Amino acid sequence: VYRFSGEAGDVISFSLNSMTAGGVYIQIAAADTPDLILVSDDSTYHANINNAFVGPFELPRTGEYIVTVGAYIDVEDAAYTARLERVELATLNFGDSVETHFDADTSANYFSFVADAGDVITVTVDSGGDIDTALVLLNTSGQIWAEDDDGGPGLDPELFNIVLEEGGTYYLRLYSNAAGDVGTATLTLTRRGALSLDEGVQQVELSDKTGNAVLAFSGNAGENVRVTFSLVEGATFSEPNIVVTQNGNTLVTSTTSGASRIALDFTVPADGEVRLTLSSFTSGTAVIDVSLEREP
Repeated sequence: VYRFSGEAGDVISFSLNSMTAGGVYIQIAAADTPDLILVSDDSTYHANINNAFVGPFELPRTGEYIVTVGAYIDVEDAAYTARLERVELATLNFGDSVETHFDADTSANYFSFVADAGDVITVTVDSGGDIDTALVLLNTSGQIWAEDDDGGPGLDPELFNIVLEEGGTYYLRLYSNAAGDVGTATLTLTRRGALSLDEGVQQVELSDKTGNAVLAFSGNAGENVRVTFSLVEGATFSEPNIVVTQNGNTLVTSTTSGASRIALDFTVPADGEVRLTLSSFTSGTAVIDVSLEREP
């Protein structure tokens, strides 16, 4: 257990690295409420199960904090390297491209941006082969929402068509896979709107890289609608997850495997935009036509 003091608004990071213990974790809490975990990380969710990382995380108040670290696999004489840092956040707006630098003193760069619930974002990194980096997106609570290592060209990471479920401030951590490496990389943040079913049939592609799609239509209170998902290419839907929402409320959900066509019938409860999020977490590629029918 470690302790540190901080001021409200300080942005910190805490890393835990071990060469011997697999499955390490970090938990941070205020010292006067140790059972209320503010932020945590569990390395068993990462490719490298020896490393856990929290941050960037903004301290909610001035005072003393405790950091609890440990391993899920007992190893005699396990050695850890723990590091606490106060970090600087660069603010991003959608459409921004920023050049980042890495050297012996800077192994990670940190960013924040404000998004609305339902935004679909893409973050690309272009190093031109100069340096090997990885990218982490944290949600409004400071928990990992998405991460990638080599999803872009070469050794560059990329987060493509990520759906943000909550409105608020999100965080990005772009870091070198080998601490001390020297190089530069350009990070770009973009946002795209939902595909509009008001304009007719929309076609989406789900794959290992594009794991989700967001569509929308203008709903009228009390109208009955049918949304149909028809497979165009691919053997069958592979465990698709469909969520229909309006004003933050879930109207319909569907999870079906082995299907080539899914139809959802429901009544729109209020005037306004209705959103449909289609996700798939398995391998393979599927091309899907999505259509909307309104009851006369």
